[in-house]
Amino acid sequence: MTCEGSQYLILRYSLPTMAFLDNIQHIHIIGAGGIGLSALVKLLRAHAKNVSCSDINVTPMTENLESLGIHVAISEDARNIPVDTQLVIYSSAYPESHGERAEAVRRGI
Repeated sequence: MTCEGSQYLILRYSLPTMAFLDNIQHIHIIGAGGIGLSALVKLLRAHAKNVSCSDINVTPMTENLESLGIHVAISEDARNIPVDTQLVIYSSAYPESHGERAEAVRRGI
């Protein structure tokens, strides 16, 4: 279809397959205040995953997640990782010494 010389392509949007997460129900995201991981939180929720998340700062992305009913812990406390967490995903901005990353290693997550 053309419109005044511009080409338009209509694409059908669908969520990517996430079969590798079929047996994982709870995921914790460290660094959810960034643009990439905040988007991942939303994607995982769209796939009916339980997601907990944290960041060390309040950002427009953490505020957006909160407005969607997704709590974002603003700290690096090891207690932010729920006991039923099966997978931890973290931003490369957080060093191994970060409290939650260290806790995930300690638990073998």
